[in-house]
Amino acid sequence: WEYYINQIAQVDLFVKELSDSIMDLEEDTVIVFYGDHLPSLMISDADLVNSTRFETEYLIVDNFSNEKTKEYGDLYAYQLSASVLSHIGIYV
Repeated sequence: WEYYINQIAQVDLFVKELSDSIMDLEEDTVIVFYGDHLPSLMISDADLVNSTRFETEYLIVDNFSNEKTKEYGDLYAYQLSASVLSHIGIYV
C-alpha cells in the first residue's frame, strides 16, 4: 500500500503539471484522464463509498472551452470517445 500511495502522489503531480502545460498551448488540446486499478487492489465493493471496484471516474481537461466543469453522468467505456467529441463540438 505504501508504494501504491507514493506512486499515486507522483501521478497527481504529473497530472497537474500536464494540465497546467496544455493551458499555455496555442493549439486546442483535450486530455482525458482515467484510472482502472481498483480491481487489482484486492478490495471489495463494501470498502468503497460511492462506486464499485469496476467503475472509474474520469476527467476531461481542455484549453479552449469556457466551461470549468461539466458532468456527463455514468458512461460505459465505449461511450467515452463520443462524449469527448461532443465536448469539443463534434457530434457523431
